[in-house]
Amino acid sequence: MFKSIRWRLVIIYFLLVFIAVTVVGVFILDRLRSQQEEWTLNNMLQYAEQVQVLPSLRSDEWVENESQLVESFTNWPIAQTDQAYLLSMDGTAPRVLSNSMGAQNLLGKSAYETEVIDNELIFNALNGEKENKIKRGTYQPEDTVAHLVVPLFSVNGEIKGLIYVTSDLEVMNQVLSSSRSILFQGMALALLLTVILGSILSRSITLPIQAVTKKASKMAEGDFDQKVDVKSNDELGQLAMMFNSLTDELKKTISQLSEESSKMEALFTNMADGLIAIDPMGKLLHANPVARRLFVIDETEEEQNVLPMLQELRPDIQMDQLIASEDARGELMLEFSPEDIYRAHYAPFLNDKGERSGLILVFQDITEQNKLEIMRREFVANVSHELKTPITTIKSYTETIMDGVLDDKELSTKFLGVIDNECDRMTRIVRDLLQLSSMDYQETKWELTEVCLQDLLEMVDLKMKISAQGKKQQLRVRVEPELPCLTGNRDALEQVVLNVISNAIKYTQDGGAIDVHAYSEGSQLRIRVRDNGSGIPQEDLDRIFERFYRVNKARSRAMGGTGLGLSIAKQIVELHGGNISIQSVLGEGTVVEICFREGSAQELV
Repeated sequence: MFKSIRWRLVIIYFLLVFIAVTVVGVFILDRLRSQQEEWTLNNMLQYAEQVQVLPSLRSDEWVENESQLVESFTNWPIAQTDQAYLLSMDGTAPRVLSNSMGAQNLLGKSAYETEVIDNELIFNALNGEKENKIKRGTYQPEDTVAHLVVPLFSVNGEIKGLIYVTSDLEVMNQVLSSSRSILFQGMALALLLTVILGSILSRSITLPIQAVTKKASKMAEGDFDQKVDVKSNDELGQLAMMFNSLTDELKKTISQLSEESSKMEALFTNMADGLIAIDPMGKLLHANPVARRLFVIDETEEEQNVLPMLQELRPDIQMDQLIASEDARGELMLEFSPEDIYRAHYAPFLNDKGERSGLILVFQDITEQNKLEIMRREFVANVSHELKTPITTIKSYTETIMDGVLDDKELSTKFLGVIDNECDRMTRIVRDLLQLSSMDYQETKWELTEVCLQDLLEMVDLKMKISAQGKKQQLRVRVEPELPCLTGNRDALEQVVLNVISNAIKYTQDGGAIDVHAYSEGSQLRIRVRDNGSGIPQEDLDRIFERFYRVNKARSRAMGGTGLGLSIAKQIVELHGGNISIQSVLGEGTVVEICFREGSAQELV
């Protein structure tokens, strides 16, 4: 019970009131006693001073008229609680000359032998000073008696006697006892009221605190929709207002943290790169879905260690030393499979004390980038090779001519023809490369017109007829009646069809057939070129549109191809909003299909 602040406040109030009432009571009783004693002593002194002026005591021969003196002293009025003694100084010790009680047995008795008289006061009074004393009972405090001694002086200033007065303070003690009892009763009542009022007052203090405590407890459980009623403008009211303000700020902060956490979680979950966080021992702390897929991490399994997996991927690097390194920053190339090549960037992360807590690794998929880099190197190598061959040929034939063949006109003419052919070949390569580069950077500005496929294919047929006849091939062109026109650049579209048909003629044996069919299908316009030539191996189909890619390099060069025709065709078709596809069976033939969407020039280009 006493652990409650409410009862501790009650006890504090109780002790404060108890101490205050006790101090005040003791002070009042002490002052009351002091005033009563002082009042009693004053009355006793007044009595003694009145007795001093009795005619029978004023003369120096007062002792000689003893009977008159005794009568005057005895009859002098005195309080019932007081007793007075007249002491004479004749002889060696003061003796009782008279008393207010009229006790005959005390007359003539030595003052030192009288029980009521205090000898110490007598000795002090013989020095000529008034003396008083309050004597309290040793065993019974109520037996308290006040003593007063007043010296009587002769004409020449000598002490001729003493007036000794006593007063019984029993009545005063009874009054003080009654006052003490009343004070104790008042104290008990005050303390009772203190407990009651203190309990009520402390409850008014503790109830708001308990309310705040309950609300805080609910907040600790995760319920932040807590408000405390503000019922005053004092410290408790300010506490309630601060609690409500804290709740609002906490909700706002938690909402922001939750939002940021959701953003980060969404970012980690949906980011294209893999991300893991590990501690200094390699234990997995966090991994997003991409990283879990790469490392085949089971979400239900706890305390997984990815260090062995990293070590297996890069056996040439001590991964434990890398993670433990103070400057663990850099990147690694990791090949999970030929189709999964990643660049891992790693850096340490710190805790709130600035201490190193682990390592974060971000895995960037560079598979396509790696493929593009390989293609770039192959492209550079192919360009170099394609240009090197004609340049070498030109160089060789030129040197031969310069060495004296020039005199042989027939041979010189033959050599110059070879040089001219090689120059034409380089010109075609450079022209095709420039065209591809222009389309890559969207620098080609085409004039768009309505292109009629019937007219386009008739022109292509006319141009390619001689080549087909040279190999005794049948070139058959068929266009569906009332075929819609196509919005595009006529020259570019003609180049596409020419490239495709030219390849079909080149790679179809003598006496073969090439069928060209233009038709519509839904909202699409299609041109299909079918041949019964040598066909393309299945493994080469995916790369057939790559630049400088040849299925049979030696045969292609012999036929004068640059290896860029299909790449250019694909680029032109895609810039017109269409697509080109190829199907082939080795030894049976190839089908190339070009597809365009009907629509305006803005949609197609």
